[in-house]
Amino acid sequence: MNTGVAIFLIIILLVLLILALIWAWNTDQEPTELEMKDLDNAAQSISFMERKWVEYSLLTRLYMIEKITGYPGSSLTSERLKTNQATLGANMAIFFGKDIGNQYGELLTKKTNLNGQLFDQMSISKDTAAIRVLLEELNGRIASLISTTSEGLIPSANIVSLLADFDEIISKEATAIVKKDYTASIKELNNSIEQSGKLSNYLGGAIWYALNRGEDTIVQ
Repeated sequence: MNTGVAIFLIIILLVLLILALIWAWNTDQEPTELEMKDLDNAAQSISFMERKWVEYSLLTRLYMIEKITGYPGSSLTSERLKTNQATLGANMAIFFGKDIGNQYGELLTKKTNLNGQLFDQMSISKDTAAIRVLLEELNGRIASLISTTSEGLIPSANIVSLLADFDEIISKEATAIVKKDYTASIKELNNSIEQSGKLSNYLGGAIWYALNRGEDTIVQ
C-alpha cells in the first residue's frame, strides 16, 4: 500500500472515530428548553456545560482535519459548531437573559470562524500571528462579558487564562495534523477534552455561585 493511500485511510478512520465519539457523547437526550430552565444548581449547570464543551472539542478536531487535509464536510461541521455555541449561549441566557446569551453565542461563533481561518493558513504553511492576536482579543471580550455580567464575581483574568490554554492545545493539535503526526494529535485531543472539563467546571460553578451570592461565591 503506498503512503498516500495509507494517509487517506488514516484520515477516514479519524473522521469516523470523531463522529462516533460525538454520537456517543450525545446519546443521552439533550434537555429541552423547558428542562433547561430546571438547571437550578451548580452540578446541573456544570454537567450541561461539560457536555457542550466536550462536543465543541470533538467538532473542532473534525473541523481542523477537514480544513487542513481537504477532506470534505467542513461547511457542515462549521454549522454544527455554530449550533453547539448557540446552545451554550441559550444556557447562558437562562441565567443572565436572552441578550447576554446571544452575545455569548455570537462571540463563540466568531471564535469558530477565526479557528477556520487559522486552520486554512496552517494548511498552506502561512504565518498565523495576526489570527492569533485576534483570538486573544476575542478571548478578552468573552471574559469581559462574563465578568461584567456577574458584577465582577467571575474574574476576567481567570477566564482568559482558561481560554488561552484551550487555544494553545487546539493549535498544537492542528500542528500535529499538518505534520501527519496523528499519535501526537490524539494526545492533544485528550488534552482539549480535559481542558473542556476545566472550563465547564469553572464557568458552570462560578456562574451559579455568582448568581446565588453563596458563601463560596467563586471558584478560584
